[in-house]
Amino acid sequence: MLAAAVPSNARTPTQSEMHATLMTTNELYRLCSIAQRITSRTAARPDEVLINGTQNEREAANKCWGYLMGVIDSTPVDKNFSPPGERRLSEWVDIVVAYLKANTDKWNQPAFFLVRKAISRKSEK
Repeated sequence: MLAAAVPSNARTPTQSEMHATLMTTNELYRLCSIAQRITSRTAARPDEVLINGTQNEREAANKCWGYLMGVIDSTPVDKNFSPPGERRLSEWVDIVVAYLKANTDKWNQPAFFLVRKAISRKSEK
């Protein structure tokens, strides 16, 4: 993948706010859609997430989960980004996939930026 310098938020970036991107939004959507498809819960154990799928699907899901954890864990909590800690990773996947699906016109923006936007929007509600 091609690395490019991109702003970390919607303001005009300063030199310290530039980031290299290795994950495209299109690729993240593909990986997280797979993660969403191969996970499920049962009524008997609602706290337990079941993972199905082939080895390739599980590897794709792991990339999605790792990417989301990295974005969430590396973003400072402030008035613009304050995700509630009680959500499961599978719930964040659902939130991000829904946001990306509803905002395909923004896929030219960096994946990490759109993940932050999706999570920030959900945190406001």
